[in-house]
Amino acid sequence: MAGTGVVDPMRVPPWLREPVERAWREAPVVARAFVILAFLDVVSRSIGILQPRSFVGIDPFGLYAMLIPHDLWILLPAVLVLRRPDAARATPLVFAGAVTIALVTAFGRPVQSWFEGPASLNALYVEIGVLESLAKLVAWLLIARGLAALSPLRPSPSTAGLSNLVLGAGLVTLLAALGRDLLNVPETGIPGLDGLLVLSNLVVYAQLSAWLYLLWIVIRGVGDSRRPAIATTAAAVGATMTGLLDDVAILAGVVMTTIQSPVLLGGGLGLEDVDYALGFLSLGVGQALIVVAFAFGLAEPAMPYVAPEPPNAPAVGAPDATTAAPADAEAPAGT
Repeated sequence: MAGTGVVDPMRVPPWLREPVERAWREAPVVARAFVILAFLDVVSRSIGILQPRSFVGIDPFGLYAMLIPHDLWILLPAVLVLRRPDAARATPLVFAGAVTIALVTAFGRPVQSWFEGPASLNALYVEIGVLESLAKLVAWLLIARGLAALSPLRPSPSTAGLSNLVLGAGLVTLLAALGRDLLNVPETGIPGLDGLLVLSNLVVYAQLSAWLYLLWIVIRGVGDSRRPAIATTAAAVGATMTGLLDDVAILAGVVMTTIQSPVLLGGGLGLEDVDYALGFLSLGVGQALIVVAFAFGLAEPAMPYVAPEPPNAPAVGAPDATTAAPADAEAPAGT
């Protein structure tokens, strides 16, 4: 407190502020742009600007679920270029998919929320949801194909078996959920909307199938000696966790929808509580591990990154300008 009785404003100590400011100035423009976008997304969802507000209060689990992995996906392009400034050239498919999923995650909910309300059952609202699902489908396929180019052609039998288990179980679960939805075709009475809702469901399942394909590719990367083991292992653990837990959660939803009644498990718990817990672990742990794995080098190509030389640096093998004789120097006498 100053001598005048006025409380001094809180100041960040120089030992912390200066390195952060220097790192921010040296970060690529793309990284800074998506860091700002993630910050704006957090602020927007916290106070309810442009999209519904996320009420978390003082619940740490609620705060974690609000931020993770939602904003990690928005930060994914920044993670890629901070690790590899040439990510757009070294792994173009992965980078394009990362930018796509980051933009969809940041803008999908705000745009769709503009059309929510009492008259939310309208064609435009559903069409925006279809476009969002299509964008996610493209993003998952781009990232998967980009990672596939980095993965070994023949994974070990145990790795291949695990990846096939996650993919197979996921596809069976999606077929069960799709069958339930086809047997319960919505009837809104609005001309053309019923068919659009069916199309929306089909696109969602196609997008989830692309997600399963990405999980399959990620798991098959275990054992690739060309990439850091911590990255491929963390990603495979996250992919296995989110893949299998999502299957259980989807099946739980199918059961509750089919019998149209909550399922009591005893002890005050219900199947919907288990469904929430599984979803929290799938998103907050499984998907978070996949995104964090990119920071450890999951999309690291075999060719190491070489930083470009400064513009004024002399070419390799060229004489130094300070020691080289000028071209128009006079010749020695007698020659």
